[in-house]
Amino acid sequence: MSNYLELARKALLVCPCCGCTVASEAGPDDGIPSEDLAEFVFACGAAVAVRDGYLFPIFSCDDVMRTALQEIDREIEDQRFDEGLDDPDVEEEENAFSEVSFEIEVEQSNYLNDVMDRAKALGLVENEACSRMDLLATHANGNPMDFKRLSEADDFNLTHDFCGIARHINRVTGKLENHFSPRFSKRGGKHGAC
Repeated sequence: MSNYLELARKALLVCPCCGCTVASEAGPDDGIPSEDLAEFVFACGAAVAVRDGYLFPIFSCDDVMRTALQEIDREIEDQRFDEGLDDPDVEEEENAFSEVSFEIEVEQSNYLNDVMDRAKALGLVENEACSRMDLLATHANGNPMDFKRLSEADDFNLTHDFCGIARHINRVTGKLENHFSPRFSKRGGKHGAC
């Protein structure tokens, strides 16, 4: 077995794009292309092939684009700062952040804790505060969740909603994007819908 594969296995414990955990690893006996030593598929749907000496992306998640755009945005802001230019969008962004709600009913809060415990046990949580805020923002900003039913869901459906919310939430508005509908939403999300 290649030393490179062992090092790659240690480095690819989570998705390089979004931090989701590895869902499966395939080797040569699993029918992967002959030039690949292994393929890692992550819970978010991203996949990486390990070839001797380098990593090759097979599928990437939406966070790749978001991360790339954020990096470009930081570079632009750094350049504007270096040139002494004011940023007219700062006040608007600060106001948008102040409008995101994180309110939740006490009863739902208890079930949210159960959801977080299950998600941690499944290895879905990289940053507990961020994950909790994503769920709260979803619930309080136009897509109320049934955290009781979600806490009782099987692992597959809990993973669908938990990772889907993390992947599709707009953290400026608190709203879900890309037509994602959690299965355990109170507002018409149905168990089994996407």
